[in-house]
Amino acid sequence: MSWQFNPLVLISLSGSVVASFMVYYGWRNRHRSSAGIFVATQVLVVCMGIAHSLQLSSTQLGTALIGFRLSLMGTVVVPVMLIAVVTPATLRRNKLGLIPLVVLAVVPFITLYLLFIRPTPNGLITSAEMVQNGPYRQLDLIPGGWFWVHSIYSYGLSLATLVLLGDRITRLPAPYRTSPLLAVGGLLLVNLVHVGINLGLLQGRSSDLATSATVVGLSGAMWVAFRYNAFDILPLARTQVLQQLPLGVITLNALGEVLDANTTALKYLDVPLSKLVHQPAAQALASFPPLLTALEHERTPVELEKGDQSEPYEVTSIDVYSGGMVSGKALVVRDLTPELEARARLRELASYIPVCAWCGQARTPGGSWQPLATWLRHEGGVIVSHVICQSCRQEYEQDPNWTPATGTRRPHSS
Repeated sequence: MSWQFNPLVLISLSGSVVASFMVYYGWRNRHRSSAGIFVATQVLVVCMGIAHSLQLSSTQLGTALIGFRLSLMGTVVVPVMLIAVVTPATLRRNKLGLIPLVVLAVVPFITLYLLFIRPTPNGLITSAEMVQNGPYRQLDLIPGGWFWVHSIYSYGLSLATLVLLGDRITRLPAPYRTSPLLAVGGLLLVNLVHVGINLGLLQGRSSDLATSATVVGLSGAMWVAFRYNAFDILPLARTQVLQQLPLGVITLNALGEVLDANTTALKYLDVPLSKLVHQPAAQALASFPPLLTALEHERTPVELEKGDQSEPYEVTSIDVYSGGMVSGKALVVRDLTPELEARARLRELASYIPVCAWCGQARTPGGSWQPLATWLRHEGGVIVSHVICQSCRQEYEQDPNWTPATGTRRPHSS
């Protein structure tokens, strides 16, 4: 077995090294729903980079074919994986059913069968030989009819995935669009390069360079997509529920970075969403030290500055779990001003409450009469909990027929 040193091997191997680090990165973030597809794709990128390096380094037909087969496996499997992940979210399902998955896998299964089991020539590759191209020997292949079936199918799935992702991303608020759209653009560029190779627009050294570069590009594009939640698009309920809550909600991921803040929270903080998203909490909330302190406590009263005044708030820190592990936090900010005003009003009203000396009912500001417990609930926001005092308990235990007076009656005067 003879080998040759091809500088393009360094590019392919660097892509494999980068993808290896991405596998570790995905494993550390395995609590996220899209971690599985991210890690699986990066593993395939590692195999593609090593296999393409083997193809470029070998001067013998058999070894070069092994490298080609292994590198092609990624382009067969990845499109099916991506469409299987993206489509259920578009259809608002947890996952695709068995029958759709089987239908999606028919063409890839036949391709893999021809690639690894059937000897060459076959419907995928009609001929293969090593040719001299300058100082290097390289593999020269003539594709068969099934190769074009596989290519049209795979690129069709990839295009459908990118269209679905793009449609979902463009519906997001502006701060969430840029990075996921860059990831989609990177994946589109990778596909266009491979289309150029298959159509013969890139040949020889250009083809090898493009393939090596796409190994790095695919790893990078998938990292951007995973890092900025392209596969974890926010649900529609965000605008229907979260944005309309009277409570401020700020969500953080497991790395302590701000993921989102609803309209009420942005009004409290008086900062645009673009200044918070994807920023470490220590940086994004640096102007609000009480909020950073509240991250370490379950419930904390804080004072937030509003111009020359400070207003009272209560911040509740809630751990968000996924798969039994803490995957982030949610800060719930509640304005205490209405509650404090209600308490002050209750103290004011409680200083003079007109109560009937006969039945014990209280007179409302409108002139009607209500039970004292109802009056306290409506006028002061206080809910009365009924209990029995010790003296009444003793009276009842001595005489089960005993009933307390409903009010203290004054003597009747004529």
